[in-house]
Amino acid sequence: SMLSPTLVLSSRLGYIRHQFAIAQYGDGFDPTLLGFPAATVAQLPRKFFPRVSYTDYTQFGPPRSIGSEYTFSDTWSWSETLNKVLGSHSLKFGSEFRVMFNNQDRPTSSFGNFSFTKGYTQRDPLRGDAASGNAFASLLLGFPESGSVPINAAPAYSNRYYVVFFQDDWRVSRKLTLNLGLRWDYESPQSERFNQQNAGFDPTAPNPFKVPGLQLKGGLLFTDSDNRLPCKRDLNNFQPRIGLAYQLRSSTVLRGGYGLYYLPTFDTGGNNGFSVETPYVSSVDGGLTPSGRWSNPYPSGLTMPAGRSQGLATLVGRTFSYGFYQRDIPFMHQFSLGFQQELPWRVLVDVAYVGSRTRAVQTSKGINEVTAEQLKLGSALLTLVPNPFQGLLPGTAFNGATVTQQQLLRPFPQFAAITENNRSIGNTWYNSMQLRIEKRLSGGFHLLASYTLSKSIEAVSYLNAQDSFGDLARVLTAVDGPHRVMLSGGYELPFFKGTHGITKVLLDGWQFNGIATFQSGLAVGTPSGAYSTGINPKFEGDARTREHWFNTCTLSLTGVRQNCTSTDQPVAFTVQPPYTLRTLSTRFPNIRTKRPGLVDFSLFKTFNLTETVRLQFRAESFNLLNTPWFGAPNTTLGSSNFGVVSPSQANDPRNVQLALRLTF
Repeated sequence: SMLSPTLVLSSRLGYIRHQFAIAQYGDGFDPTLLGFPAATVAQLPRKFFPRVSYTDYTQFGPPRSIGSEYTFSDTWSWSETLNKVLGSHSLKFGSEFRVMFNNQDRPTSSFGNFSFTKGYTQRDPLRGDAASGNAFASLLLGFPESGSVPINAAPAYSNRYYVVFFQDDWRVSRKLTLNLGLRWDYESPQSERFNQQNAGFDPTAPNPFKVPGLQLKGGLLFTDSDNRLPCKRDLNNFQPRIGLAYQLRSSTVLRGGYGLYYLPTFDTGGNNGFSVETPYVSSVDGGLTPSGRWSNPYPSGLTMPAGRSQGLATLVGRTFSYGFYQRDIPFMHQFSLGFQQELPWRVLVDVAYVGSRTRAVQTSKGINEVTAEQLKLGSALLTLVPNPFQGLLPGTAFNGATVTQQQLLRPFPQFAAITENNRSIGNTWYNSMQLRIEKRLSGGFHLLASYTLSKSIEAVSYLNAQDSFGDLARVLTAVDGPHRVMLSGGYELPFFKGTHGITKVLLDGWQFNGIATFQSGLAVGTPSGAYSTGINPKFEGDARTREHWFNTCTLSLTGVRQNCTSTDQPVAFTVQPPYTLRTLSTRFPNIRTKRPGLVDFSLFKTFNLTETVRLQFRAESFNLLNTPWFGAPNTTLGSSNFGVVSPSQANDPRNVQLALRLTF
């Protein structure tokens, strides 16, 4: 509404309801028909066909690992914005409020997700190699490497979002314009209607799970009616913004800007205790021998959710993850500086530096692993010793008469692996030079050419769980592509102008548009479980093929050469011995996927049937030349496909469509 000639108020009220319901095929299938025990299947709140995967083969069962899902969300929003013109200032200030509800129901997806690997059929169970082992053989023997049955909570989340902002577009002079702004927003932590969330992990509190001879500490915390928030509030999110445009000459403009932005997170605290997985116990001696069988994968039955009733002793003997209670909201500094120059023939040249720095990026880390010093014990970590937990942890790998020495050396030996999520200590860096040349429409022709030279780096993950907090691996991001060229334009064909009759109807007025994209490939990940010998594994020119994308020649721990293309090929990798720390970066700095140029093209013509009725014919082709993009090569060190690029196309094949559009 217009309150005065210089003051305008904009008010908005909104509501959105989103329903996301997916019922997987196999939902309702009775697993006893496959021979699984009826007593175990009877514990399932929902029956489903199992999902089975095995290395080097196509998995079968439900395609989505999370199974069926029934989620309903509602968002209410209200905003008020005032616009005021005051001399050379155009002022805008206002606020916004949103409340979001998200009701999730991901019922038990199956009788189990089972994974088979080469581990139990290869020559050495602790050292993989390309010449031995077969996951399908492990399947036939009935020895899964891992598996689980989830019993999932149905949480009802909600959170609030508050915004206050001010902006001043100030025309300082005929040549200089400034944009000044300040914004504050607050994203509340996600609360849950029935308090089915964790509130972090206390590493120092005495654990009520009592075991003679052990002083156990650490355990999960929970939200309750007194504190419903799974993490602390982050209230200091002030975001200054500044921009400028300065006319250096009549045809030259300098532009620049800086802004601080906080990123949405929507983090939950986790539902440990309310959602629980019963793990398949594959082995109790570190993978040397199998202890379970697929025919009866859960002989002690399924674990049912206990809620918060066990307190700090929740999930003893099991693996879990939790959200860091003191997490911060990630934020990004964005900045740019560039020139725009107008040239003759309606040509504009724009060149700029554009960069960003993202801070407080969330990271994940295992916190219940043996130390780097303890790793030096080597295979002695798998020595079986008397188990102080004997008979106290049914349904877990730590309930027998013996347990590995490694388990008792963990910081929290009453638990298996523990992963801490959402610790806000990661960083990313982005720098780019962006060039744009635009030929504006004249004579029926227009063209836009752009080139970006960039580099994107991140430090958001660890090479080893033993690394100290903050000792993050600095690598290229998964989307880093240093070069990108795009050409787009259109042309109204000048032929047959001024003709009449059927010639004009059929041949005059045709137009075409095209977009061509050329870009670098993306950085390829490195193999895990490998050391570099110092040899550059990159192949140049014709030496690089889809069957051998890089030098995969590897020296096994026994001194055997494998995945080598010739007897004199230099060794690029050695197998990393067990109980040692990774030193190889997670991405190659100089090996990338291949991204050939792509062309999209369209041809169209408008027929004027009458003064008010028009018929447009369009012929469009996406990926006109049917250029395939393939994905990254296989980077599994012991696989026979190590270094092989799958022929599976990663982009869409050529797609041609014809259309008629009638307007009147």
